[in-house]
Amino acid sequence: MFFRMLRMHGNRLFQSKRFYMSILCVAGISLLSIAAEIQEGVDFSVYYLIQIRHGIGAFFLAMSVVIALPYGMNYLEDRKNHYEYGIMSRGDRLSYCWANVVVTALSAFLTVFFGYLILYGILRLRFPVIRTEELEILREYLSAQGGVTPYERLLLGNVPILYFLCTFFTEAIAYAFMAGVTLMFSAKITNAFVLLSVPLIFYQCSVYICSVFHLPWFFRWDYMLSHGGYFALITDRAWVLLLYLLAYFSCLTGAAGVVFAKWVEGKRNYG
Repeated sequence: MFFRMLRMHGNRLFQSKRFYMSILCVAGISLLSIAAEIQEGVDFSVYYLIQIRHGIGAFFLAMSVVIALPYGMNYLEDRKNHYEYGIMSRGDRLSYCWANVVVTALSAFLTVFFGYLILYGILRLRFPVIRTEELEILREYLSAQGGVTPYERLLLGNVPILYFLCTFFTEAIAYAFMAGVTLMFSAKITNAFVLLSVPLIFYQCSVYICSVFHLPWFFRWDYMLSHGGYFALITDRAWVLLLYLLAYFSCLTGAAGVVFAKWVEGKRNYG
């Protein structure tokens, strides 16, 4: 039953124009965040352009909205269209919920990952992957045993493109978790505009709680958005870091899925 539900949700996702438009939106938002530097006409590298696009502000706000669009609001739409009840009459509610969680996370992951690939693949046609001066700086940091992340070590290897794939992968799974949080709250929130603000509100609340209670870096999931945060401090191997991050965000997304399933079940029991 679960795999039948998974196939149904998957078909709805890949047949949706909103999914493909969201990929283009990610590429467009990322381009806007670095447009000023590109217009200067300086010979930047793709590595530099990736470094400067980060930050909590308009970029993060726009991204947090876009990642919810492909499938994060699916349950809300199913309720409004009474589609949910038709599905429940033919299948298992728990399978419906968990298939929804998996496809929602997958939609956000693919949206971010391919959005970045499209943009920076195009920019690669104009800019070098990394400048010689930047490579020299990374080598100096590496020899000094500090300042180089596990992903940046890949730039010094034979396949520097792995740096970009790992960076995109890490951000994509983090945004997949945020889409899962949006889906979770869709079981309680009926206003689409309020629901789209959930990722940003969730971020602000989590940062506030971590600051007030002085929680360890392990709890700062936002620090892991680009280069691994806490886990980058305990390993210098990129593939190990990827496994840590995949397990970490999978557990967080799974926790959001448990709450979502409980809330949906509660709606059935209590109306």
